Amino acid sequence: MNLLEKKIENRIKIVIYFLLIIASIDILLTFFDKSVVGNLKHFGDAELYFCALQKYAANLNPYGNMDCFGKTAMHFQYTPLSLVLLYPLNFFDLSAYKYFWILIELLSIVAIFIYSKKIFKFDTNAFILCLFILFSFGGTGWSGFLSGNISVILSAVILFGIYKLTKNKVLPYIMTIIFASIFKPYLLIFFLSGFVIYKNNFFKYIFKSLIFLIFIHFICFYFNQDLYLNYLKIINISTTNFFYTNFGSGIGLIGLGNGLFNKFQLLNSNYITPQFIQIFWLTIVFIFSLTFIFYINDPNNKRKLCYSLILASFLNPYLMNYDLYICIISIVYLSENSLLYKNKTFNKLFSLCLLIFITTIHDKFACLFLLSLILFLFFMNSFQNKKTRIS
Repeated sequence: MNLLEKKIENRIKIVIYFLLIIASIDILLTFFDKSVVGNLKHFGDAELYFCALQKYAANLNPYGNMDCFGKTAMHFQYTPLSLVLLYPLNFFDLSAYKYFWILIELLSIVAIFIYSKKIFKFDTNAFILCLFILFSFGGTGWSGFLSGNISVILSAVILFGIYKLTKNKVLPYIMTIIFASIFKPYLLIFFLSGFVIYKNNFFKYIFKSLIFLIFIHFICFYFNQDLYLNYLKIINISTTNFFYTNFGSGIGLIGLGNGLFNKFQLLNSNYITPQFIQIFWLTIVFIFSLTFIFYINDPNNKRKLCYSLILASFLNPYLMNYDLYICIISIVYLSENSLLYKNKTFNKLFSLCLLIFITTIHDKFACLFLLSLILFLFFMNSFQNKKTRIS
């Protein structure tokens, strides 16, 4: 790249960063106006967890209709084992619990920043990186924090595990993914990153991990069978059109499928049911995962690790704004290290387009679209390179 091109690139980045700062200030001013001056309340998900814990401690069904502090809340949907892990929080009163939860989430965001820096060694300025993490796609990271959802904490836990994986410490990595899956089982998809370092040998670790996970769930089931049966009932309810209509199903593949089929009044028809959409999602997970494991080769492990995290985020069936931290970090890294094109100018243009997209586009499905585009280009480029090597 000549000096003129470098100068133009730097000036475009300055404009992008300026837009990001303006967007961040606007989001914070809106928060101040509606929540500090106004009376808009946040951390509703954290309150839901507290209500579920109180019911669990009182030997009541935590998976039933949730009347949480005088208002109807979304159903608690995490595994019974998650209640066991969260149980010590039941000893707090609501006020102390909320302050403690906010503190843990703030520390988790700090951990997300620290471990993302350790994993990817960003060239991007630390302050700008923080803004990308919190305010990309119209402030998804910030709104995720305000929701009080445990995904903020789980993202930090997973990134800690990924960092240990890059140091060839497989046990801490496996334990962090297992811990995250106790709350949200579909986060097991982050096991894909293990194949970047250990290749096909990682299958034996997955087998042992699943045996261990099944064992601890079985122990929990043995001591409280009714709790697990109630959990299965609420999971079944969460796949119905009633649940989608009242609570939504996120911006992931299942959310997109539900939205599209519902718009054309095909959902719950003779052929298209929520269960059909879930089977379709599982098929996509199977095909993409096997393709990534067996057919994708990239000499740069860090870049392939980045793509594994993007793929895991893409395959998250109920992707929400609070699930995008790892995804955004990966996109920012990709903007610095894109090698999808042989032409360096094209690579730089693609990288700048990534930053422009996550800074200026605020549509709720924008992230899923961008992930789809990145993965499409990545897979196409990988197949072309493989075909070239064979010929």
